[in-house]
Amino acid sequence: MSSLSSGTNGAILPQKVPRYSLKKGISFGAIGGLIAGLIMAGIGYEIPVPGMMGDPFFISTADMWKMSDKIVVGWSLHIVTSLAIGVLFGVITARITILRVTGFPKGLVLGAVTGLATFILVFLPVEIPPMPGLVSATNFMIESFGYNLVYGLVLGVIVAGLTLMTQGPKTNRAK
Repeated sequence: MSSLSSGTNGAILPQKVPRYSLKKGISFGAIGGLIAGLIMAGIGYEIPVPGMMGDPFFISTADMWKMSDKIVVGWSLHIVTSLAIGVLFGVITARITILRVTGFPKGLVLGAVTGLATFILVFLPVEIPPMPGLVSATNFMIESFGYNLVYGLVLGVIVAGLTLMTQGPKTNRAK
């Protein structure tokens, strides 16, 4: 695959975009998702859900949905969701050339977008229905957005780091 870059005389030159296999994309995304999910969980213990006896969001969610053994279910759902989002990130960035993670800046941007999408498409639909009053808890909503942003940023950095580590030496770079 290739993209465009500027040459020394300002001409647009093709530039190789690193390609990695779907298997690597899935692996990198899963590793990034797991690490990001664990960091997110640690932050969750520091900033518990209001009115939920000091529990982090993923345990509170299991409790609000009236699931038995809220700790096991909450942790399980959190880890599975973190892995699934990471794998999806890895698949998308491995298969869509323009979204290929080519370095830390792009990893951070794509991670931030992933964090925002996760907040809108996963967090809000899961957290708000059982406890609609949380929408008016401004600090909680801001903190929750922050959790998801941190998740995405960590995911993007981990995937970028793994990608760069496995590419080998750079050759044929445009000067």
